[in-house]
Amino acid sequence: MGKAIAAVSYPTSKPARPSKRNWQVSCPGGVKPVANPAERGQALVEFALVLMFVILPFTFVLVDGAMVLFTLANVSNAAREGARGGSIFQTTTAPTSDQTFADQVAQIDAARLAFVRQSSQQMLGALVAFDQCTTTIVYSPATPVIGNPYRELDSITLTLACPRRLLFGLVNAGSVTLTSQSTMRIEPGGVAPAP
Repeated sequence: MGKAIAAVSYPTSKPARPSKRNWQVSCPGGVKPVANPAERGQALVEFALVLMFVILPFTFVLVDGAMVLFTLANVSNAAREGARGGSIFQTTTAPTSDQTFADQVAQIDAARLAFVRQSSQQMLGALVAFDQCTTTIVYSPATPVIGNPYRELDSITLTLACPRRLLFGLVNAGSVTLTSQSTMRIEPGGVAPAP
């Protein structure tokens, strides 16, 4: 019994680690990392770059594309209304008997073209400058039957082509021509009755 038991000592604390800043904040849910103060503003710079080079151009293209579609719908409506105006047109002055048939047709066609342009212009919105649009009228048959200077029961085809600048004209992105075509039958009418 004379043996002594050697006492073994266990460390009561963890060994010391090298000093390192941990940039952590304790909160009720646990420990959350906090950004290094040297990197402050990085997220703001990244957001500004993404906003400037991705989000804003995408938004401009999206809005301009919607406006182009809206303008195309206006041009289509204007072409349809212009063709309708040409189909129901009645001249206010009857051709005289001393005019040749070709002169009578030319006079009535010129008055009809002016009425068609007026009807189309009333339908276009503020996004389209009508003076830049081209209005083309084609009759079928091209030459009216003798004795029919009003082209009754012929077909009138109106083609309306209007240019539209892309991206609001802010940059030199070019332009697109929005074209619409409408065909209608010319109704019998002749000279408009006096009011």
